[in-house]
Amino acid sequence: MIFFTGDLHIGGNRRARDDYGLRSYAEFAEIFIPRWNTKVKPHDTVYILGDICKYYDSRHMRALIIETLNSLNGHKILVPSLEDPPYLDLIYHYTNMERKESIIKFENVVLCHYPILKWEDINKGVLHFHAHLHGFGAYQDGYNRMKHCVDVGLPATKDLRNEMRLAPLSLKEATYLAEKNR
Repeated sequence: MIFFTGDLHIGGNRRARDDYGLRSYAEFAEIFIPRWNTKVKPHDTVYILGDICKYYDSRHMRALIIETLNSLNGHKILVPSLEDPPYLDLIYHYTNMERKESIIKFENVVLCHYPILKWEDINKGVLHFHAHLHGFGAYQDGYNRMKHCVDVGLPATKDLRNEMRLAPLSLKEATYLAEKNR
């Protein structure tokens, strides 16, 4: 199967508090990793739409990122954001993650960390999956009511049905949400 997510913010205590009401990244990881691995099987593919982590240039942070990514099922493909750190090349070497361009087209979907207003074939039903908005801000003020778009970032899924919380969205789930906005 194919899955989509973004805004993992590995190691980010502030994001764990602000996005999920948890005390720390460690508490977040205890919930997030098992939910990911229940939903995503080892042979599945997951597109991560940026913000894997903030730029923390320390051996401890690099080790935590590598450990976390290696503990997550699936072949991971990063569609990077501007905040993904430059040392990710080192991380690719130690994980099964690969990197794509910052905007790519997968089947009938345009993928980018950031929400974009226009893309090729928008009027032909091509969908747009993005992250970045964390399920609030412009998302609630109407941006994602724009046709064919959905925020698939991890924080945006926290208020959806329980089986979708803190786990990537399948292609079917994300397509359903985007098509609701047609």
